[in-house]
Amino acid sequence: MITLLSCFCLGLLVCALSTRAQPVASSGSGQQVSEYALKERGPHHRVTNVAQIANANRLRLEFAYDYMHRRVQKIVSTNSTGSTFVAQSTNRFMYDGWNLLAILDSQSSILQSFTWGQDLSGTMQDADGIGGLLLVTAHGGVNTNCFAAYDGNGNVTALVRGGSDPVVARYKYSAYGELLRATGLLAVANPFRWSTKFWDEESGLIYYGYRYYDPDQGRWLGRDPIEEKGGLNLHIFVSNQPSLAVDRFGENAYYPGGHHIATMQLAETLPDGPGTKFLKKFTVPAVEPHYNTREHRAYNAAVGAFFEEWLTQNGVTRAQVAQSAELAQQFVQDVMAQPKNNRIGSYLSKAAFLGGKALKAAVIIGGAFASAGMVYSAYAGGNDVVMAAHQYQLDVARGADWATLDLAAIEAGVHVQTMTGDYFVTMWVLDSLLQ
Repeated sequence: MITLLSCFCLGLLVCALSTRAQPVASSGSGQQVSEYALKERGPHHRVTNVAQIANANRLRLEFAYDYMHRRVQKIVSTNSTGSTFVAQSTNRFMYDGWNLLAILDSQSSILQSFTWGQDLSGTMQDADGIGGLLLVTAHGGVNTNCFAAYDGNGNVTALVRGGSDPVVARYKYSAYGELLRATGLLAVANPFRWSTKFWDEESGLIYYGYRYYDPDQGRWLGRDPIEEKGGLNLHIFVSNQPSLAVDRFGENAYYPGGHHIATMQLAETLPDGPGTKFLKKFTVPAVEPHYNTREHRAYNAAVGAFFEEWLTQNGVTRAQVAQSAELAQQFVQDVMAQPKNNRIGSYLSKAAFLGGKALKAAVIIGGAFASAGMVYSAYAGGNDVVMAAHQYQLDVARGADWATLDLAAIEAGVHVQTMTGDYFVTMWVLDSLLQ
């Protein structure tokens, strides 16, 4: 039997002894039965599978939560006799905000501790620590310090330590977080994996804070706490865009890379090509966390309609835009030039995004990063901007130190100033590139 209950402060999960979560299916004799009710932050979830799990393979997981719905205790019990569960381990959790600092045993001895830095948002916790875990320390006779390695979306891909055998854990995931491979001495012991969230090894579920996520199914077990404000599908994971977005708490898709002016929804409808690549890579900074809200979805629709009108007015086709970085850049500029009294201009003018000078700087540096050098060929110093931007990217890719990156940023800024003659635009370019 699998049972997950939560009454704000206490939860219970009974599951098979397995590293994979049991599937949630329709009701029937000997089948799983799911019931959902969500009125506060904690999920109420019950799954039964009496006929298929032997007593010796059953585990019971009990959770306790604090007032912020942070999980502060986990008790794992076994049931070898079929009548009584016996506690085998009790872990307690200490936090700084939502970042887990340490796992303690029942005697309050430290089992593991965690050191955090800036997450995907560029702050300590605005992305809830996703991509921000720096160091995992396993305590015992000899402490083992392991540094975390990530992919571009904040998923832990490896743990590395000093010594003759440096890589102690490697992970490989599917697009929705299903664990395809876990190898290494500490691969199982390390709890932070997909999206830098706590992975319950006993159930295969991932604890996000407000909900539990099943990576095998690619869906949430509980309903969306913000209900239809996050979309009509209350169990969908990051709007079915796991390669672009993350979820901080289990509430809504969060796009750490900034706002796509031309929208990813539009870019995904175009054939591959330099123009499509430009639209997918070009974003502007968002001051506040950037979510797929109802308002953002309305913006997507408005940009899509404007794109069709723009094609007609300019006498070009979708295929031509896909193959031309120059046309793609012109479309982005025309989108950003929309008046504030229409849906597109109103959305872009909100305080969530930086002002006009920053947008202009973002267009310049974004175009330089995305193009092959043709976008600015008509501007004096334009090709120099592209070359400087590409050198900056190469320095970042090879792990150059901050001093080298800052020198590359200053060189790019000098060329931007030559091309635009606008000191404020140059200031925004430098502000975005300087370390």
